Amino acid sequence: MKPILVSLMTLTALLVPSVAQTHPRLFFSPAEVPALRTKITQSPWLEMYNTLVADAESGQYRDYAGKRTPANPSGGIDPFGESVNGFRCAFLYVLTGDDAWAQKSRWYVERRLEDVTVDSGSFVGHGWGLTNVKGLSLYVHGKNVSFAYDWCYDAPSWQTPTSGTNSTPFRQFVSQRMLVQADVIATNGGTQQNTDAASNWQCNRGSSASLLYLAMDESFSATNYTNMYNKAE
Repeated sequence: MKPILVSLMTLTALLVPSVAQTHPRLFFSPAEVPALRTKITQSPWLEMYNTLVADAESGQYRDYAGKRTPANPSGGIDPFGESVNGFRCAFLYVLTGDDAWAQKSRWYVERRLEDVTVDSGSFVGHGWGLTNVKGLSLYVHGKNVSFAYDWCYDAPSWQTPTSGTNSTPFRQFVSQRMLVQADVIATNGGTQQNTDAASNWQCNRGSSASLLYLAMDESFSATNYTNMYNKAE
């Protein structure tokens, strides 16, 4: 949690109009990308990079057979796996500049944004921007999509229309949907949450909403942001 908190503190100090729509801005800046790309040609980063590529290509996350991936679109749905692979592929786009990774990231992010499942009995929903979804699901998916958006912002495949019936550029659509998720987390927090101020639930809630607000390129409530930042702090 400390690295995320440091990132939030840094971004809070830097997020002024001149920084708006500059991406990436979570964890590293555009100026730092060339050094990251150089590192992955050397040990031990090369080995880490190869592992990341293998995991992203396989969709590997937890022990879940038959996952839904771009190569296996009819496979079983592992919402957390889709969320994680969305930002894995996004980070690989940063490291390589290869839009094929951004396309895969977009595919995973689309699956998360279109989810409308809600909690029902023992079933745990993962719907985007909905209050009747387990809090931790909201927080994890919000955080992961904020990374994917920040890292794929300048990717060609994220600048094309959202769909055949929606001409909004995909990155703009994602930013708008991030605002919905952030506001739900900030004003409601989802189901089953531990509301104790000292709970790690509340820290995760504050961190996720803050990252969403800081990554997006929409106007947002300063009150909501401050409330969430204070929970993360």
